[in-house]
Amino acid sequence: MIYLGNVSKVLSPSLRIAYIVLPPKLLSRYWSLFNFAHPPVSWLDQEVLARFVAGGFWDAHVRRTAKGNRKRHDELLRCLEEKLGDIIDISGTDTGMHLYVTVHNGMSQAELLGRASAQGAQVYGTARMWFSRPAPENNVMIGFSAIALEDIEPGVDALARAWNGSAGG
Repeated sequence: MIYLGNVSKVLSPSLRIAYIVLPPKLLSRYWSLFNFAHPPVSWLDQEVLARFVAGGFWDAHVRRTAKGNRKRHDELLRCLEEKLGDIIDISGTDTGMHLYVTVHNGMSQAELLGRASAQGAQVYGTARMWFSRPAPENNVMIGFSAIALEDIEPGVDALARAWNGSAGG
């Protein structure tokens, strides 16, 4: 197996560190192709991360982050279903840091985004994420990994005001 990843979402995007784990039989081929490449990440950042991983801190951090994300995920789902369940469909519930919401209220994606923003809630358009077919006009993405647990319900209340004129409930 080959593993590719980065530490941007779990630690910090500013680190700009990615990794690849190759089976031993591919290492010589990899080095023959990419030995010339000088890593753009400082040796100090790499060494600190290596010690962080070797010391078991990476695993602990990932578990703690995943636990917090699960709580936010579950709270966001609960609030969306309670306050907007009659006008939305939710997908992507098995993703790590966001949900996809299809809103059935006659608004375009631009209207959904604009009205949410006017109420102080940030959601994201999905049009650029579709390649093989046209993007649905009434689909948005809601991220939850950077929201405090106690801010989720007020945020969904803002979406309810924006998209159906009520505070939900």
